[in-house]
Amino acid sequence: MNYLKSLKWEMVIYALLCILMGILMMIYPSSILNTICYIIAVIFLLLAIRYLLEYRKRDLINDFYKYELVVGIIFIVAAIFVLVKKDFVISIIPFIVGIIIVISGIMKIENALDLKRMDSHWVFLLIVAIVNVLLGIVILINPQNTAVFVTRITGIILTYSGVVDLITTLTVSGKIRRWVDDNAIIDTESRDIDE
Repeated sequence: MNYLKSLKWEMVIYALLCILMGILMMIYPSSILNTICYIIAVIFLLLAIRYLLEYRKRDLINDFYKYELVVGIIFIVAAIFVLVKKDFVISIIPFIVGIIIVISGIMKIENALDLKRMDSHWVFLLIVAIVNVLLGIVILINPQNTAVFVTRITGIILTYSGVVDLITTLTVSGKIRRWVDDNAIIDTESRDIDE
């Protein structure tokens, strides 16, 4: 049950970040894309530093095949690439977000099917999840528009997806908790009968 509780809060944080990111993408499409590029480059550089430090500290015998130096150099090259080819990175950000939204929708479809197996209300969640997948596909098949326009649309869809994720997480976690409690009561009663 503790695993479900921590997973619930991770999903709530993810949903809130999606909502925040979606709103920022709607209001500031150009600057948010530039900011995302800089953030990605900084993350790659931090990872590079981490791997290079690990390389310096490692035990040569026990950690022989870890390749921290190579991984660190790859992250440095990736950071430079993001900064030099910022326009290319900006052009693929909506595509990556589209993939994330499709995957999120597919996960919600699974949640709906799980609710069906628990004999709970599941049809609305299934409809919302299918809409989520379709909106993600709209982003993926719409490369001809300018990055700013696609970013605004992506922001709207990401906000929608975040709201749906938040509602789904809170609803499903409550239903799972009730289902577990009900089954625990039934299990306890059956053990009492057996005794």
